[in-house]
Amino acid sequence: MQEIAHFFGGKIAPGQDREYGKAKISVIKENVESGKNILKNMPDQFDMWMSHGDRLHSVPKDFKDILRTENSPHAAISHAERAIFGLQFHPEVTHSPLGTQILKNFCLDICNAPTDWNMLNIADEFVEEVRRKVGENG
Repeated sequence: MQEIAHFFGGKIAPGQDREYGKAKISVIKENVESGKNILKNMPDQFDMWMSHGDRLHSVPKDFKDILRTENSPHAAISHAERAIFGLQFHPEVTHSPLGTQILKNFCLDICNAPTDWNMLNIADEFVEEVRRKVGENG
């Protein structure tokens, strides 16, 4: 989130308190429409894993806060018109029980990623491509 905010003119600085570990995330209901796709099927409050010392101190123009914690008023931001989101937490770790829902929302609903593939197909295709390029004895 810090890089997105910095790029669009937000202010990043060290936080007064580091945030490490489980944190209760709350949806900012008045701004939920801005982040509706990323928050699809999410409750109003949920736990996520935090690990940061820096934090957003001012939201960039055209962005809204969509999630907050007790320590951070900017736990997630969303662009008002474009599909740009910034998260202050780690949805990818096992300590974030609903993180997979946020990642699913991003991949499927926002990026429209296809779901008709599997890792075995990718591995087989890669091996075949390497064989074509280097030959059987390459």
